[in-house]
Amino acid sequence: MDLDLVKRENVEILGRCKCCLDDVNLQNLWEEYYNDGQVEVFGAMLEECYSLSWENKDQNEFICSACIVRLRDALNFKREIIASEQVLQQVALEFKNNVAVDIKVESSEDIDEYHEVEYLELEVDNCAETEAKGTETSTEPPKRKWPKKRRGADRLKVYKKYTQLELREAMEAVKSGKMSRAEAAEIYNIPRNTISNNLNKYNALIETQNDSTEEISNKERNFKLIEEIKALLTLTNATPFKTKTAKYYCAYCSTEGPVFEDGAELRIHTMNEHSEHRTYNVDHFMRPYWLNEILKLDVDNLTCNLCDTKLPDWNGMFQHFSNEHEIEFDEAYTRVVPYIIRDNIRCVLCHESFNNFHQLDGHMNAHYNNYICYECGDTFVAASRLEKHVQVHSKGKFPCDECGKVFSLQKYRVKHINLVHRENEIKCQFCPEKFRSTLLRQLHYGEKHKDQIKEYTCEFCGTVFICKPTFIKHLQRKHSIDKKNKCELCDKAFIKKYELRLHMLRHKQNKKYMCTVCGEGFRKKANFKHHFKIHQKANAEQIMLNE
Repeated sequence: MDLDLVKRENVEILGRCKCCLDDVNLQNLWEEYYNDGQVEVFGAMLEECYSLSWENKDQNEFICSACIVRLRDALNFKREIIASEQVLQQVALEFKNNVAVDIKVESSEDIDEYHEVEYLELEVDNCAETEAKGTETSTEPPKRKWPKKRRGADRLKVYKKYTQLELREAMEAVKSGKMSRAEAAEIYNIPRNTISNNLNKYNALIETQNDSTEEISNKERNFKLIEEIKALLTLTNATPFKTKTAKYYCAYCSTEGPVFEDGAELRIHTMNEHSEHRTYNVDHFMRPYWLNEILKLDVDNLTCNLCDTKLPDWNGMFQHFSNEHEIEFDEAYTRVVPYIIRDNIRCVLCHESFNNFHQLDGHMNAHYNNYICYECGDTFVAASRLEKHVQVHSKGKFPCDECGKVFSLQKYRVKHINLVHRENEIKCQFCPEKFRSTLLRQLHYGEKHKDQIKEYTCEFCGTVFICKPTFIKHLQRKHSIDKKNKCELCDKAFIKKYELRLHMLRHKQNKKYMCTVCGEGFRKKANFKHHFKIHQKANAEQIMLNE
């Protein structure tokens, strides 16, 4: 084998990512990089996370962007495990030392996370029966002390609702010695174990040098964000909401509640159903905090409730509260995202128009620099959005197992498989029938479930639509008065610049058929005939008027 070829292949392999041998989007393994204000050395992070011993720390070693994302997650997970283990050890030690005292309290306190009386009654009956029998043995297996752990949303429904402010006040009362943990749990309506776990975790974080300040700082930021959201909902008429697959949901009911196609319906629902607990349930619908890093607010006709003043815009609202009422906002300015839910979809901050909410939602990243992509410099409002974006730079080769077609991103391959190789995967909401695409399902709705879906009728031409995005697109194309791109050769105007460019090509092309009445030219004979009939009809009407 050629010696130069072997050397060249070795050099190519050595110049790749040391973790996965990829050769795209590489960063030096031993240089310092900044991420969210923190210095990172990826080689040192690998040593800490996986206890690796590097024999030679070569300055020409690299790591790719995809492995960097995984390394950060793995290292954070390891640190979380270590911190949790410290907390568990302290809790176990405390439980062991005080088991004789705590057992009497826990029988009535720890179960309060499950608001189900039948479990409480069952436990009392079992205790009474055991005392009556004394030392009598039973052949039946012991019954479960607590009910089985519930899943996700079902568990949230029975858990007690309390605010972060109430939890902080309870912890302060226990730390200062004013109350015991059992007393604080009863007065503030918080499970005793929740107070204990937070106190133990707080003490463990204080003892840790590196992670404590950052984690405590994040908790303070989340707490401040919750309080500022409550202030916004108290001081204005803004409506919080959530979205899923470009559909609107009430923030209080979450995605398990009703779906709203119209912003007015969402605002009426929120005002009628949740006005009494408008601020109290903010803590509840912002959990978990790592998943609900930001909040979306509908700010249609935004008004100040203190002075009943109509606020000019989103940024003007912050200036108004600062100048007129001496109220300052910090976290809300960067982590609350404003929208106006209307048929005419526009950005609240720059007033740019969009065809659908999904496009607008992606555009809002441009107005916030909470997170910045180190590859291309794009900004993002939330960490989850940056993580999805980073995948774009982690290109590779992902072949389809069915047909062998190769894709540059994993998500492209998944989309290809769903559309091409998995037929009838999209289910109808009203019957068991399934479809290959959303378009076919939409046509099925119009044919089989016309009475069950909402129709949209154009007030200008009477055309009926069953798909809201199609209806909005029709209004913009056919009836929009905001057509800024006008043709200089005729009276036509267009919304998009590319539509005007396509139109201008028609003026430049040769026109074989010329109208002798007005001089307008046409490339096709059919168009010329249709145009000439307009003149004939006009002449006939003029003759009738003269007669």
